[in-house]
Amino acid sequence: MTNTSLDFSMGSVPDSWHDAAVDGPEMDYSPLNSAKKKRLRVAPSLEQVDMVTASIAAIAMSFVGGVLWFALETRGHVDSPWLAVALGALVAAAIRLGGGRANPEMRATLAVVFYLVTLLVSIYFVERFDYILTYGSAPGLNATENAFVRDRFTDPETVLAWVAGLVVAIQVSYMTRRRT
Repeated sequence: MTNTSLDFSMGSVPDSWHDAAVDGPEMDYSPLNSAKKKRLRVAPSLEQVDMVTASIAAIAMSFVGGVLWFALETRGHVDSPWLAVALGALVAAAIRLGGGRANPEMRATLAVVFYLVTLLVSIYFVERFDYILTYGSAPGLNATENAFVRDRFTDPETVLAWVAGLVVAIQVSYMTRRRT
């Protein structure tokens, strides 16, 4: 420090804010610019889909949806193929919440993939459970395939419900909140 920096006389005070800014250090005092540099991103941004968070949310919701489907069907509470519609909506909503509003095509693609995988895995385990209850032993691949096709793919209502679940998954993943 020099003696001039400690001088508080009227001669050292700038005449205007502009002169003070010119004489002062080069810093960005804008609250928006400094806040952007210091903040941590917690929620997905609007510019791009956060694939990692969207995938984790989809995996979690797929697991929860699959376990609920299995529990409802094997306990005899609900035996409806229309659970596929709720599953599609839940998986797509989880991807939407985890991935952000940007790029609805990517969200729809993720929703379709996770919906179909969850649907097929859930139905596999339900059919396997039913086979074990009926025959007392675990089914082979051929027996599982026969039960799967016989019980699920030949029923028009089931196929219609699965397609409706797929459409709901796509529609929910394309939904965006309107900016006001």
